[in-house]
Amino acid sequence: MVGSFMSAISDEGQRCLVEQLYIDHEREMYSVAFRVLKNKADAEDAVHHSFEVIIDKLDRISFRDKAKSRALLLIVAKNTALNMLRSRTKTIPLSEIGEECVKVSFEELDAVDAAQIREAVGKLPEEMRHAVMLRFVYGFSTEETSELLKLSTHVIYRRVRQARELLRNYLGV
Repeated sequence: MVGSFMSAISDEGQRCLVEQLYIDHEREMYSVAFRVLKNKADAEDAVHHSFEVIIDKLDRISFRDKAKSRALLLIVAKNTALNMLRSRTKTIPLSEIGEECVKVSFEELDAVDAAQIREAVGKLPEEMRHAVMLRFVYGFSTEETSELLKLSTHVIYRRVRQARELLRNYLGV
């Protein structure tokens, strides 16, 4: 399956990188997708679509840190599978939310150490944690995060806002 999307990559170095990522993480990505979709063919499709998303954003992603690379690939695979599952079910459009965005200032976080922040982020619901990780750990814009997670920017803004509220409560700031 790796050959079907490799033709989209013109740079030999990037092609080798994607091939290595596929070799290293395809089985885990498949497992994540299969747990969501409960169908072998659909899980394979989800992995394929995940790599298409990754290839499209390849120039924006650093794969130096293996743990972060693995996490990113698994998040993309899970969200691709969830999107496939959602596309099969009837959806209700989100209503507009008029609340002000909750902000956490750097001054408030000065008193909190990194271990507390990591622990608090780990307590976040998975969908919020993915949005926060992609936005603030991996440095993607809201638009890029929405593309990677295949969600609207409105949903990303909402999840980040809700995550900030929860983090503020968890951290007591």
